[in-house]
Amino acid sequence: MRPAVVVALLAGCSFRLPAIVGDDQVPPGDGSGSDTGGGDDANDGGTTTSCDAPASFADGLTPARDVFVSPAAGGTQDGSQQNPFRRVAQALPIAPGTRIVLAAGSYPDEVLNDVHGTATAPIWIEGPASGARAQFDPGTNGIHLVKPQFVVIRHVDIASTTTGGINADDGGDRINPVAHHLLLEDVNVTSAGIGFQITGVSDVTVRDSRLTSDVKAVLLVGVHRATIARLTIPFASIGIQAAAGSSDIDIRQNVITSTGQRPIWLGGNSDETEFRPPLTAADGNFEASNIRVFDNVLSGGITMVMCSLCTQSLIASNFIHGDSVTVHVARLFNEHGPLGGHAFAPAGSMRFLANAMEVSTDPFGFKLEAGTDGASCVFSHNLWLETDDPSNSMPALPTPDPAGVYGQPSGYDDTGTLCAGASQHAGVAVPEVAGTLAGSCRPDPPSIGPSEPTPGC
Repeated sequence: MRPAVVVALLAGCSFRLPAIVGDDQVPPGDGSGSDTGGGDDANDGGTTTSCDAPASFADGLTPARDVFVSPAAGGTQDGSQQNPFRRVAQALPIAPGTRIVLAAGSYPDEVLNDVHGTATAPIWIEGPASGARAQFDPGTNGIHLVKPQFVVIRHVDIASTTTGGINADDGGDRINPVAHHLLLEDVNVTSAGIGFQITGVSDVTVRDSRLTSDVKAVLLVGVHRATIARLTIPFASIGIQAAAGSSDIDIRQNVITSTGQRPIWLGGNSDETEFRPPLTAADGNFEASNIRVFDNVLSGGITMVMCSLCTQSLIASNFIHGDSVTVHVARLFNEHGPLGGHAFAPAGSMRFLANAMEVSTDPFGFKLEAGTDGASCVFSHNLWLETDDPSNSMPALPTPDPAGVYGQPSGYDDTGTLCAGASQHAGVAVPEVAGTLAGSCRPDPPSIGPSEPTPGC
């Protein structure tokens, strides 16, 4: 099949939902999904196109006023720079456009209710951008946001929490859009629980953070329109999971290593009460839909990409590598049946394109559980290498992989740098994947995997 035909066939499987923003209207896709944003730009006839992760709702905006918080605050506390508050909650409620400035030091955990900014005047909660950090120490959650709207948290560390690092949710309101527009940026988490748990919040951006977790680094529950980008996850049992009806999410430009189980988990085994919005259709429900996983470096898991009652997903331009612990590159699984009389579409409808895979497992490929729809999956231009025995590099797939590359080294190192190898300019253009792991624009034809060749390496 010709590349142009492949692209035309594969490009028609995505959709976008209108933004739900309550009283403040923002164009659909603002701060999430596959829109353009910051990073390396290419100028084509005067039109600037970004190939990096998209901008968030708060980019380009500045605070109108500051309120100060310090763990060393004295007896007089009014939020001024001279007399800061000791706790973040003391600064609430605050007007839109306010920045809560955290001094370096150690803070107890915080529960923050109804922190509401607007589209043009968010609320910022941030520590120092350089030097000594603001750190939230042992507690249930480092920061728990309930019903946030247009909130930014950045430049903070969260350590040794028993449950999670940052928990943001809708307060249990599964019907109304009470939680939306959240940016987590430059947040470093070391947790015995879940690094970031986001439940029922729409229009989310998580970027440029480092998470180490004994359980899950990022858990999205009923989240719609989100970008999870440029994360470093050196260890977690589960890297990034989107479940309970989550949809329209980009998982891009992340480096996820040493996961005990699954670097990427699309779907899950959610309880009926976790779905946002609630299950209403008689059939065709999903755990995750229209999730785009691209330009990532994934290693160290048993199943590298798990699709559990997920549908309409894109897995493209990733470098997937592992040793004998890796059993499956991907797995389609229906983890539960109907819930409350509501049926689900079977796991399937996955586009698996231009991924570079180097694993030592024999055999490797896809595992299809009973009742899944492997025939609806599409494969093209992937590189498959069994490192122990290159002659045995033909994977077990539910449908063929046209223009696949078999048994040849990709040229990638563990960091996602591409040197001499079979991946160079052997890929196929994927409409959703304009850029690389580093955010630069791609040539035509692009390379297989998340990067383009590095000169002189």
